[in-house]
Amino acid sequence: MGKGRAAMILVCGEALVDLVQVGVGQGAPLFRALPGGSPANAAVALARLGQAVGLVSRLGDDDAGTLVRQHLVRNGVDPVHLIRASEPTSLALVTLGDTGDASYAFYFEATAGWLWRSDELPSGLGPEVEAVHLGSMALATPYGRAVLAEFVERERDRRCISLDPNVRIGVVPDVDSYRSDLEELVTRCHLVRVSEEDLETLYPGEPTEDVAERWSASGPRLLVVSRGELGPLTYFHGTVSVGPTRKVEVVDTVGAGDTFSAALLDSLARAGLLAGGLSGLDSAMLDTALEYAVTAASITCQRQGADPPSAAEVAAALG
Repeated sequence: MGKGRAAMILVCGEALVDLVQVGVGQGAPLFRALPGGSPANAAVALARLGQAVGLVSRLGDDDAGTLVRQHLVRNGVDPVHLIRASEPTSLALVTLGDTGDASYAFYFEATAGWLWRSDELPSGLGPEVEAVHLGSMALATPYGRAVLAEFVERERDRRCISLDPNVRIGVVPDVDSYRSDLEELVTRCHLVRVSEEDLETLYPGEPTEDVAERWSASGPRLLVVSRGELGPLTYFHGTVSVGPTRKVEVVDTVGAGDTFSAALLDSLARAGLLAGGLSGLDSAMLDTALEYAVTAASITCQRQGADPPSAAEVAAALG
């Protein structure tokens, strides 16, 4: 459903500032400050695709927080659920490899994105909120996991719950506890989008397909494993299939997974499938949604930074 409709998607998770290396000056690396954070990127992507979307996130009352807030509002994300935190806004240092793959170092502990509190989350959400999408580093901290798991448990029978863990193991204090809690959260979700790299990081040495099958059997109606140019693996109604691929010239991969998740949600929303927790999803609808998501993500890969496309750009790419 588009912005002219009452329905909306609520995204929960961190918003932060990415310090992205853009060159070298006088022998030292040069960085550009850009708004980022996986959930914030997903919220912006949803808004650009025409979805009404809000973001629940903790931002410091500092220059970095102001930069992110302005970016969100400028792109059409409803700021009503943004939390003004006393802690500084979280930061990420982003470096790019020769193929455009991004590596991250986070300045996260004791920042706004670290210290989630249950009394700051919205209560009494109305039926216009058809889906709650959450993930990434907000789930990496004991505070965030506990608070968001409680929120999911409260809302899962009222609206679609979507998860993109976007694993950042470097900020996880206790990997075993994180893995166990994440597995429990997966059982509470209707839709899970996870990358092959995420699963390899969580379960080193275990075949991706084995982990995906286990996650799929634990509860989600739809599990999608992103694999870049190989095409996504989808687990739906006990059937495993390979989704569409699009070969493009990659500039960098920053925000590509977030765009994929957002575009998948957008397509499912326009088909009227979110309010019922994907109960009406069939294979033809899923194929359409996956093609849309892959196309949107491929456009983001052709741009520098997390710069998701508009609905018109995706439509043009689809022909």
